Amino acid sequence: MPKSGLYILFFLTITLLKAQSTPEAFCQYLFEEKKYHELELYTSTLLQQSKPASAADPQNQWSRYLIKAKLKQNPLDSTVLEVDTLGNCADCNLLKIYHLLRTDQTDSVLRYTNRIDSVSHATDLFFIAAFLDLKKNDFAACEARLKAHSDSLLPISQRIVKAELLAVLTSKANQKRKSPLKSALLSAALPGYGKKYAGYKGEAVSSLITNGVLGVVLAESIWRKGLNSIYTWGSGAVFLTFYVSNIVGSYYAAKRLDFQNKRFIDAEITKVINLWADGIYLR
Repeated sequence: MPKSGLYILFFLTITLLKAQSTPEAFCQYLFEEKKYHELELYTSTLLQQSKPASAADPQNQWSRYLIKAKLKQNPLDSTVLEVDTLGNCADCNLLKIYHLLRTDQTDSVLRYTNRIDSVSHATDLFFIAAFLDLKKNDFAACEARLKAHSDSLLPISQRIVKAELLAVLTSKANQKRKSPLKSALLSAALPGYGKKYAGYKGEAVSSLITNGVLGVVLAESIWRKGLNSIYTWGSGAVFLTFYVSNIVGSYYAAKRLDFQNKRFIDAEITKVINLWADGIYLR
Protein backbone atom coordinates (compact mmCIF):
# COMPACT_ATOMS: atom_id res chain seq x y z
CA MET A 1 0.00 0.00 0.00
CA PRO A 2 1.50 3.45 -0.91
CA LYS A 3 2.36 5.92 1.84
CA SER A 4 -0.57 8.17 0.93
CA GLY A 5 -2.91 5.23 1.44
CA LEU A 6 -1.38 4.50 4.86
CA TYR A 7 -1.82 8.11 5.92
CA ILE A 8 -5.45 8.09 4.88
CA LEU A 9 -6.04 4.78 6.66
CA PHE A 10 -4.39 6.15 9.82
CA PHE A 11 -6.60 9.25 9.62
CA LEU A 12 -9.71 7.10 9.21
CA THR A 13 -8.79 4.91 12.17
CA ILE A 14 -8.23 7.93 14.46
CA THR A 15 -11.49 9.52 13.31
CA LEU A 16 -13.37 6.28 13.95
CA LEU A 17 -11.90 5.97 17.46
CA LYS A 18 -12.75 9.57 18.28
CA ALA A 19 -16.29 9.14 17.09
CA GLN A 20 -16.57 5.86 19.00
CA SER A 21 -18.68 4.64 16.13
CA THR A 22 -19.26 1.19 14.70
CA PRO A 23 -17.67 0.35 11.35
CA GLU A 24 -21.15 0.17 9.76
CA ALA A 25 -22.05 3.65 10.99
CA PHE A 26 -18.66 4.99 9.93
CA CYS A 27 -19.10 3.61 6.41
CA GLN A 28 -22.48 5.29 6.23
CA TYR A 29 -20.93 8.54 7.48
CA LEU A 30 -18.23 8.46 4.80
CA PHE A 31 -20.78 7.70 2.11
CA GLU A 32 -23.10 10.52 3.17
CA GLU A 33 -20.16 12.94 3.31
CA LYS A 34 -19.19 11.85 -0.22
CA LYS A 35 -15.72 10.78 0.90
CA TYR A 36 -15.71 7.94 -1.60
CA HIS A 37 -11.96 7.47 -1.88
CA GLU A 38 -11.62 7.13 1.89
CA LEU A 39 -14.60 4.78 1.95
CA GLU A 40 -13.01 2.59 -0.74
CA LEU A 41 -9.77 2.37 1.22
CA TYR A 42 -11.52 1.69 4.53
CA THR A 43 -13.81 -1.07 3.23
CA SER A 44 -10.97 -2.68 1.29
CA THR A 45 -9.04 -2.93 4.57
CA LEU A 46 -12.06 -4.38 6.37
CA LEU A 47 -12.46 -7.02 3.68
CA GLN A 48 -8.80 -7.98 3.91
CA GLN A 49 -9.01 -8.32 7.69
CA SER A 50 -12.30 -10.22 7.91
CA LYS A 51 -12.63 -13.86 6.88
CA PRO A 52 -16.34 -14.52 7.26
CA ALA A 53 -17.76 -17.99 6.93
CA SER A 54 -21.33 -17.29 5.88
CA ALA A 55 -23.48 -14.75 4.10
CA ALA A 56 -24.71 -13.52 7.48
CA ASP A 57 -21.24 -12.14 8.26
CA PRO A 58 -20.46 -8.48 7.56
CA GLN A 59 -18.45 -9.09 4.38
CA ASN A 60 -21.43 -8.29 2.17
CA GLN A 61 -21.84 -5.03 4.08
CA TRP A 62 -18.25 -4.01 3.32
CA SER A 63 -18.54 -5.28 -0.25
CA ARG A 64 -21.67 -3.22 -0.81
CA TYR A 65 -20.01 -0.05 0.46
CA LEU A 66 -16.87 -0.80 -1.55
CA ILE A 67 -18.89 -1.17 -4.75
CA LYS A 68 -20.79 2.03 -3.94
CA ALA A 69 -17.55 3.92 -3.41
CA LYS A 70 -16.03 2.67 -6.67
CA LEU A 71 -19.13 3.45 -8.74
CA LYS A 72 -19.58 6.90 -7.22
CA GLN A 73 -16.04 7.75 -8.25
CA ASN A 74 -16.41 6.21 -11.70
CA PRO A 75 -19.54 4.36 -12.91
CA LEU A 76 -17.43 2.76 -15.64
CA ASP A 77 -14.92 1.23 -13.18
CA SER A 78 -14.77 -2.43 -14.23
CA THR A 79 -13.06 -3.48 -10.97
CA VAL A 80 -16.47 -3.49 -9.25
CA LEU A 81 -17.09 -6.85 -10.89
CA GLU A 82 -14.09 -8.27 -9.05
CA VAL A 83 -15.46 -7.46 -5.59
CA ASP A 84 -16.31 -10.76 -3.90
CA THR A 85 -19.59 -11.28 -2.08
CA LEU A 86 -20.91 -14.16 -0.02
CA GLY A 87 -24.19 -15.80 -0.91
CA ASN A 88 -26.58 -13.74 -3.01
CA CYS A 89 -26.01 -10.16 -1.90
CA ALA A 90 -28.83 -8.58 -3.90
CA ASP A 91 -27.68 -4.96 -3.62
CA CYS A 92 -24.13 -5.88 -4.63
CA ASN A 93 -25.42 -7.72 -7.69
CA LEU A 94 -27.80 -4.87 -8.56
CA LEU A 95 -24.95 -2.37 -8.43
CA LYS A 96 -22.86 -4.62 -10.65
CA ILE A 97 -25.78 -4.79 -13.09
CA TYR A 98 -25.91 -0.98 -13.01
CA HIS A 99 -22.25 -0.92 -14.08
CA LEU A 100 -22.93 -3.42 -16.88
CA LEU A 101 -25.85 -1.34 -18.15
CA ARG A 102 -23.74 1.83 -18.12
CA THR A 103 -20.98 0.11 -20.08
CA ASP A 104 -23.39 -1.62 -22.50
CA GLN A 105 -22.31 -5.11 -21.42
CA THR A 106 -25.88 -6.37 -21.66
CA ASP A 107 -24.86 -9.94 -22.44
CA SER A 108 -23.39 -10.27 -18.92
CA VAL A 109 -26.44 -8.96 -17.06
CA LEU A 110 -28.19 -12.34 -16.91
CA ARG A 111 -25.24 -13.75 -14.96
CA TYR A 112 -26.12 -11.45 -12.05
CA THR A 113 -29.92 -11.37 -12.31
CA ASN A 114 -29.93 -15.13 -11.70
CA ARG A 115 -28.40 -14.44 -8.28
CA ILE A 116 -31.21 -12.09 -7.21
CA ASP A 117 -34.38 -13.30 -5.50
CA SER A 118 -37.23 -12.76 -7.96
CA VAL A 119 -39.80 -12.19 -5.20
CA SER A 120 -38.18 -9.68 -2.88
CA HIS A 121 -36.60 -7.75 -5.76
CA ALA A 122 -39.30 -8.14 -8.39
CA THR A 123 -39.49 -4.42 -9.17
CA ASP A 124 -35.73 -4.12 -9.67
CA LEU A 125 -35.78 -7.08 -12.05
CA PHE A 126 -38.71 -5.46 -13.85
CA PHE A 127 -36.72 -2.28 -14.48
CA ILE A 128 -33.63 -4.24 -15.51
CA ALA A 129 -35.72 -6.03 -18.15
CA ALA A 130 -37.05 -2.67 -19.37
CA PHE A 131 -33.52 -1.23 -19.56
CA LEU A 132 -32.37 -4.25 -21.56
CA ASP A 133 -35.23 -3.67 -24.02
CA LEU A 134 -34.03 -0.09 -24.49
CA LYS A 135 -30.41 -1.15 -24.90
CA LYS A 136 -31.54 -3.52 -27.65
CA ASN A 137 -33.54 -0.67 -29.28
CA ASP A 138 -36.72 -2.67 -28.75
CA PHE A 139 -38.81 0.34 -27.73
CA ALA A 140 -42.13 -1.36 -28.46
CA ALA A 141 -41.36 -4.22 -26.06
CA CYS A 142 -40.26 -1.76 -23.37
CA GLU A 143 -43.46 0.28 -23.73
CA ALA A 144 -45.63 -2.84 -23.55
CA ARG A 145 -43.75 -4.01 -20.44
CA LEU A 146 -44.19 -0.66 -18.69
CA LYS A 147 -47.88 -0.32 -19.50
CA ALA A 148 -48.60 -3.88 -18.34
CA HIS A 149 -47.03 -3.25 -14.93
CA SER A 150 -49.31 -1.66 -12.34
CA ASP A 151 -48.07 1.47 -10.54
CA SER A 152 -49.65 0.21 -7.32
CA LEU A 153 -46.89 -2.41 -7.10
CA LEU A 154 -44.17 0.26 -7.15
CA PRO A 155 -42.90 2.50 -4.34
CA ILE A 156 -43.00 6.24 -5.07
CA SER A 157 -39.31 6.48 -6.02
CA GLN A 158 -39.69 3.73 -8.59
CA ARG A 159 -42.88 5.25 -9.96
CA ILE A 160 -40.74 8.25 -10.83
CA VAL A 161 -38.30 5.95 -12.65
CA LYS A 162 -41.19 4.44 -14.60
CA ALA A 163 -42.55 7.89 -15.48
CA GLU A 164 -39.12 8.94 -16.74
CA LEU A 165 -38.89 5.78 -18.84
CA LEU A 166 -42.26 6.54 -20.42
CA ALA A 167 -41.04 10.09 -21.12
CA VAL A 168 -38.03 8.65 -22.96
CA LEU A 169 -40.33 6.48 -25.06
CA THR A 170 -42.48 9.52 -25.85
CA SER A 171 -39.41 11.47 -26.95
CA LYS A 172 -38.38 8.57 -29.16
CA ALA A 173 -41.85 8.36 -30.69
CA ASN A 174 -41.80 12.10 -31.46
CA GLN A 175 -38.52 11.79 -33.32
CA LYS A 176 -38.94 11.40 -37.05
CA ARG A 177 -36.25 9.45 -38.86
CA LYS A 178 -35.01 11.22 -41.97
CA SER A 179 -33.98 9.17 -44.99
CA PRO A 180 -30.51 10.18 -46.26
CA LEU A 181 -31.42 8.99 -49.77
CA LYS A 182 -34.62 11.04 -49.83
CA SER A 183 -32.73 14.06 -48.54
CA ALA A 184 -30.16 13.72 -51.34
CA LEU A 185 -32.85 13.35 -54.05
CA LEU A 186 -34.74 16.40 -52.78
CA SER A 187 -31.58 18.51 -52.97
CA ALA A 188 -30.90 17.18 -56.46
CA ALA A 189 -34.35 18.45 -57.50
CA LEU A 190 -34.03 21.77 -55.65
CA PRO A 191 -30.74 22.74 -53.99
CA GLY A 192 -31.14 23.08 -50.22
CA TYR A 193 -34.51 21.35 -50.06
CA GLY A 194 -32.97 18.14 -48.73
CA LYS A 195 -31.35 20.04 -45.87
CA LYS A 196 -34.67 21.67 -45.05
CA TYR A 197 -36.20 18.17 -44.97
CA ALA A 198 -33.45 17.10 -42.56
CA GLY A 199 -34.21 20.04 -40.28
CA TYR A 200 -31.29 22.35 -41.12
CA LYS A 201 -33.20 25.38 -42.42
CA GLY A 202 -30.29 27.81 -42.21
CA GLU A 203 -28.04 25.57 -44.30
CA ALA A 204 -30.92 25.04 -46.73
CA VAL A 205 -31.30 28.77 -47.40
CA SER A 206 -27.54 29.19 -47.79
CA SER A 207 -27.34 26.28 -50.23
CA LEU A 208 -30.30 27.55 -52.27
CA ILE A 209 -28.89 31.07 -52.58
CA THR A 210 -25.35 29.88 -53.45
CA ASN A 211 -26.49 27.42 -56.10
CA GLY A 212 -29.02 29.91 -57.44
CA VAL A 213 -26.41 32.65 -57.90
CA LEU A 214 -23.93 30.24 -59.50
CA GLY A 215 -26.69 28.90 -61.78
CA VAL A 216 -27.55 32.42 -62.95
CA VAL A 217 -23.87 33.16 -63.64
CA LEU A 218 -23.57 29.94 -65.66
CA ALA A 219 -26.76 30.65 -67.62
CA GLU A 220 -25.60 34.18 -68.43
CA SER A 221 -22.22 32.87 -69.57
CA ILE A 222 -23.88 30.34 -71.89
CA TRP A 223 -26.20 33.03 -73.32
CA ARG A 224 -23.48 35.63 -73.86
CA LYS A 225 -20.38 33.54 -74.66
CA GLY A 226 -21.72 30.17 -75.80
CA LEU A 227 -20.87 26.64 -74.65
CA ASN A 228 -17.32 26.65 -75.95
CA SER A 229 -16.15 29.62 -73.90
CA ILE A 230 -13.48 29.08 -71.22
CA TYR A 231 -15.52 31.35 -68.95
CA THR A 232 -18.54 29.09 -69.44
CA TRP A 233 -16.52 25.98 -68.66
CA GLY A 234 -15.11 27.60 -65.51
CA SER A 235 -18.55 28.76 -64.36
CA GLY A 236 -19.93 25.29 -65.06
CA ALA A 237 -17.19 23.61 -63.03
CA VAL A 238 -17.82 25.88 -60.04
CA PHE A 239 -21.60 25.40 -60.27
CA LEU A 240 -21.26 21.61 -60.59
CA THR A 241 -18.93 21.47 -57.56
CA PHE A 242 -21.40 23.34 -55.34
CA TYR A 243 -24.39 21.44 -56.76
CA VAL A 244 -22.84 18.02 -56.03
CA SER A 245 -21.69 19.24 -52.61
CA ASN A 246 -25.25 20.31 -51.92
CA ILE A 247 -26.50 16.78 -52.68
CA VAL A 248 -23.79 15.02 -50.67
CA GLY A 249 -24.22 17.49 -47.79
CA SER A 250 -27.95 16.83 -47.68
CA TYR A 251 -27.34 13.08 -47.51
CA TYR A 252 -25.03 13.46 -44.51
CA ALA A 253 -27.28 16.07 -42.90
CA ALA A 254 -29.99 13.43 -42.58
CA LYS A 255 -27.50 10.93 -41.18
CA ARG A 256 -26.19 13.55 -38.73
CA LEU A 257 -29.72 14.25 -37.51
CA ASP A 258 -30.37 10.55 -36.88
CA PHE A 259 -27.07 10.29 -35.00
CA GLN A 260 -27.94 13.31 -32.83
CA ASN A 261 -31.38 11.85 -32.09
CA LYS A 262 -29.84 8.53 -31.09
CA ARG A 263 -27.26 10.23 -28.87
CA PHE A 264 -30.02 12.24 -27.18
CA ILE A 265 -32.08 9.13 -26.46
CA ASP A 266 -29.00 7.26 -25.18
CA ALA A 267 -28.27 10.16 -22.80
CA GLU A 268 -31.86 10.13 -21.54
CA ILE A 269 -31.71 6.35 -20.98
CA THR A 270 -28.49 6.81 -18.98
CA LYS A 271 -30.20 9.44 -16.81
CA VAL A 272 -33.03 7.03 -16.00
CA ILE A 273 -30.60 4.21 -15.22
CA ASN A 274 -28.73 6.58 -12.88
CA LEU A 275 -32.03 7.52 -11.23
CA TRP A 276 -32.83 3.84 -10.64
CA ALA A 277 -29.34 3.26 -9.22
CA ASP A 278 -29.76 6.19 -6.80
CA GLY A 279 -32.48 4.18 -5.07
CA ILE A 280 -30.04 1.28 -4.58
CA TYR A 281 -27.34 3.59 -3.19
CA LEU A 282 -29.72 4.72 -0.45
CA ARG A 283 -30.46 1.21 0.81
